[in-house]
Amino acid sequence: MESVIGPVPDDWQQVPLIDHFSVQTGPGGSSLQKKHLVGTGVPVVNGADLADGRIRPPSARVNPQTRVRLARYELRAGDVVFARIGQRIKYAPVGAREAGWLIGGSCIRMRPRGEVSGEYLVCYLSHPGVADWLSGPLHRQIVPSATAPLLGALPLVVPPADVRASIVEVTGVIERKARAHEDVARATRTLLDSVVREMLGGQLHLQD
Repeated sequence: MESVIGPVPDDWQQVPLIDHFSVQTGPGGSSLQKKHLVGTGVPVVNGADLADGRIRPPSARVNPQTRVRLARYELRAGDVVFARIGQRIKYAPVGAREAGWLIGGSCIRMRPRGEVSGEYLVCYLSHPGVADWLSGPLHRQIVPSATAPLLGALPLVVPPADVRASIVEVTGVIERKARAHEDVARATRTLLDSVVREMLGGQLHLQD
């Protein structure tokens, strides 16, 4: 069968994403304004908080009362958050740490309706064919901006359950290894910067 990601086995399905995921756009400007933000409270995830497939700790926060009012925008573990605005396609899975946080106006939340998991969706979104499909409509706009109808219409290739599970398992192992290497590289860079500063400041001397 021909699909948005190329030829796939005939027993696989291709359906609109909305068949398996609810798609929720973040609150509009009137619902979440600067006056609602506080220094401490419930984090609000915006597009700028998505980087390298992760959700960084947001700087925007709201008080518990605002969280209750915006409960429909709450995140659960297993959701996927997508940045609405920007030239680059950015998305990240929601884990236990982010459960209970909110999405801001610059994000869209995709939530599994049933058997197809958010973990599989994250793998699927990384396919070049999917990126090409999404990039077409985005790049035709002056300010690239994804919408709920656009994501809902995304052709979603759905393999059998055992194949989906294998995809998630294998990519998860590789992802964890990549993250571990990134953490080592980051720590090494921090050490290097510290050594350079101390040596140039005369605080550290090497013994012959």
